[in-house]
Amino acid sequence: MRDPLLTNQDLDIHTGIIELIEHGKAEQALEGLQLYLKLLEPNIREELRRLLMFIAISSEPESYKLQKQFDNRSVIIKTFTKTILQDNGLSKPKLEQLIQFLMKNRFELFQTPLTLLELTSKKFKSLLEGQDPDTNSGFTFCQHLTLKEFEDQK
Repeated sequence: MRDPLLTNQDLDIHTGIIELIEHGKAEQALEGLQLYLKLLEPNIREELRRLLMFIAISSEPESYKLQKQFDNRSVIIKTFTKTILQDNGLSKPKLEQLIQFLMKNRFELFQTPLTLLELTSKKFKSLLEGQDPDTNSGFTFCQHLTLKEFEDQK
């Protein structure tokens, strides 16, 4: 046995993505997964890509029947869930839901999210124009102010 491809250290990310899936926000879940996968080591990312392809192909109904009493999809997902992710903080149905989402979106998962490409493009453009790229990073951060600081600044 070896460690799963996705680690327990990222439980918050896994939970957030599952919540997005459960609330019908598939595009946001996909973008979150794309960004998350960009942070993985290249060899882990490639192994995950190959494993998802294998799972998807072997879980098709016309594939060789693995167990007579169950369909291939459920057998494959149950078999390979622990290989991909073994998270003590998530229930088995939630883990399987995440694995199904990974399988369903296996082609888009390993692409760079459009928002990241756009932000990178804006940064490069501002660098080429001699501007400070940090002035407009594409992200907005809020800072808590006291009532007095607010009054002074307004």
